[in-house]
Amino acid sequence: MTPAVVGPTLIIGYGEMGESVVRDLSRDVGTLPDAPVRLISGHTADECIQRISLELEALLTVEFGEVRNRLDVVVIADARRSGSLEAAYRISDELSETLATRFARVLPPRVARDQRQGALTIVLAVSPVTPSPETQVLLNALKYFEQWHRRDAAAWVLSRIYLVTEQNEAGRLRDEDLERSIYLFAAACWFSGLRDHDEVLRRVANPGSDHALISCFIASAADVSVDEVMTYCMWRTAAMALTCLSEHSTRRLCQRAGSVFDVESWHREWSQTISAQELRNWADRQRAHDLPSGLDSVPWHWSSMRAQRAIGTFLAGNELWEEGEQFTEVDQEVERNLDQREVATLEDMQSRLDTLVLQELDPNNALQKLPGLVNTLDQAAGVLHRIDSASVTSKGSKPGATAAKDRDNQRRIQGAIASRPDPVAAAWAAMLLSFIVFVLIAGVWAMIGSVDAPGGVVVSPTASRTAAPLGLILPIAALVGLAVGFAWFAIRVQASQRRIRTALAAIRTQAVANLEVHELLKKRVEEQLAIRRQRLTMEMSLLIAAKQRALRGITTTVESAKTNAEKKVRDFETSGDLVGLRGQAAVGAFKTETVVHRRLLSTEQYTGLWEATRKTRGGRALAETLLNHGWPKEDVLHDLPDFGPQWLEQCRLQHEDALSKSVFDWPGNDVRKDVSERVTHFLRHAPINLELGMRPFNDDGTSGGDGGSEILVVSAPAGRPVIDAARKVIDADRLMQVVYGSADTSRVVAIRTHPGFTARQLENSVEARQ
Repeated sequence: MTPAVVGPTLIIGYGEMGESVVRDLSRDVGTLPDAPVRLISGHTADECIQRISLELEALLTVEFGEVRNRLDVVVIADARRSGSLEAAYRISDELSETLATRFARVLPPRVARDQRQGALTIVLAVSPVTPSPETQVLLNALKYFEQWHRRDAAAWVLSRIYLVTEQNEAGRLRDEDLERSIYLFAAACWFSGLRDHDEVLRRVANPGSDHALISCFIASAADVSVDEVMTYCMWRTAAMALTCLSEHSTRRLCQRAGSVFDVESWHREWSQTISAQELRNWADRQRAHDLPSGLDSVPWHWSSMRAQRAIGTFLAGNELWEEGEQFTEVDQEVERNLDQREVATLEDMQSRLDTLVLQELDPNNALQKLPGLVNTLDQAAGVLHRIDSASVTSKGSKPGATAAKDRDNQRRIQGAIASRPDPVAAAWAAMLLSFIVFVLIAGVWAMIGSVDAPGGVVVSPTASRTAAPLGLILPIAALVGLAVGFAWFAIRVQASQRRIRTALAAIRTQAVANLEVHELLKKRVEEQLAIRRQRLTMEMSLLIAAKQRALRGITTTVESAKTNAEKKVRDFETSGDLVGLRGQAAVGAFKTETVVHRRLLSTEQYTGLWEATRKTRGGRALAETLLNHGWPKEDVLHDLPDFGPQWLEQCRLQHEDALSKSVFDWPGNDVRKDVSERVTHFLRHAPINLELGMRPFNDDGTSGGDGGSEILVVSAPAGRPVIDAARKVIDADRLMQVVYGSADTSRVVAIRTHPGFTARQLENSVEARQ
């Protein structure tokens, strides 16, 4: 098949309109593999001139030094803008100089018309050709171009100067229509594979005379923008898939889903761990046995050995009291074990949560399990909230040192036992004391009551008379001795018993204090465990909350993407101006028709086309297919579905059949029928819509040509059956020449041109209007 671009082609766009047309043409070039086309655009002439030499080098020279000896150059400018005509001249002159100096060997600069291999076509958008200063400037510029080509050009490359006026006989064209007409003209002549076709050569090759360089044209097309139609179908597919996903992700369950995991069991397991039990055991170890009982005192008649044995047994039953002067601190190892167990519990929960999410969420179920997963996490969060509310405890007093010193009490009772008198020894000591008292009393009495003084002298007759007999004194002395011994014995025994009872009472008081402190300690341990449980609950709640946020994020993302897709579809269907912006190659699939723009497919057919070209049938299957492309590549646990460009490209590829074919091959009988009807309508009205709006005159007032009555129709090969059928219906063979290029486009272009005239003939036309 003939390539879409026959020979090396350089397109130069100057100014805003030139840049816009070049931008549109670049889209066509982008679809042509290895097309020998170079594009230059700029706001100033210097920007364009600086690149001419480099682009010509790239176009005319290929690998191994082989040189191509064929060149087409198109310069596009808006002559209505100040400086554009001068810029077009400077660009043309620079091109001529470059070809003459650097490529004269392959493109001889000054040869006969039929031997020239370089063709420069200047395309200008102009104001209405009426008596006005603007028209006079244009006429002067055209005359200058003619003179330059015949006398001053370094290389004779100028082939045609084409004018498209904003005012033709069908009406006034907008800037968008002017741009589109220029774009259609350039695409049909140079990018259709018809550059060497006779009908095209008549319009773009060197004219039969170097004087008739100027021509006028207007181009119109019935087409459809494949890109825009595919974009519309893409957004419609996206909206359908996202609607399905939204319904799945936001539907309400008929019944409560069973919780996949039980957070209460984690608390029970944690509370029953070895570390938590060790903490309780530590509190229990701080407690002695129950209160001492069975020994209030030591009977006085017990021997010292028996008393020591009884006290030793009593103390042995409370040996823990001997160990410390205060309670020991919690073992740091126990604390570390508890911390490690908390971390292990949270890691276990994180792992089980991740496993749950990965099991329930995957692109193959189209988010159908998302509501159940949300419900499960909501239940778990509710359970944790109840546990957290029930875990609040009041702070008790903090136990410190014990109320008394156990060791002091033990030393005290040991001292009391050690100082306790032995009953037998004490009794003998009391008897001895009684005897000593008896002897003393008796002796004293005897001395007082003696009648014989020393030397036989009677001391006192009264004393002799009052002295009792010795036999009476002895019993009295004995009784007094016994009383003193018994009193001494009783006092000593009572003092010892009192010390023992005091020491035992102190020990009992200490035991009571120990028990009270132990209860506080146990409370403290339980409070510490409760605080840990509360902290664990909070951490678990945060883990679940993170998952809930991620799930809400999925729902929000789906809803947001759905809203955006639906808005895009509405924009396409209701507001063509949003897609028919200035500078687009095809003005828009839904844009209002104008003189140069006709739709090749009605808006009503897009629904059928969308249904016919969509690969996946059924909303759920489509949602699953597309969700696979939006699913996070790394890990859904830390990401959200991405409904961005890559996902939208998959939506676009759902309609790949229509994307790779022209509109004439799109599926659906209704589509083909609609296209046929619209082509017929377009061709029937083309002669009226394509009136040129300018007619040159000779100096004698006669017409300077046939007025360009013939229309050239350019179409893709696939459009031949449709156009042939339309020509039979409208009987337009007399008015139209139809050619089929090699470019597989979705467009039928109709071009009307004038065969050529001079600047003087155009000036005559202006004068005639005066």
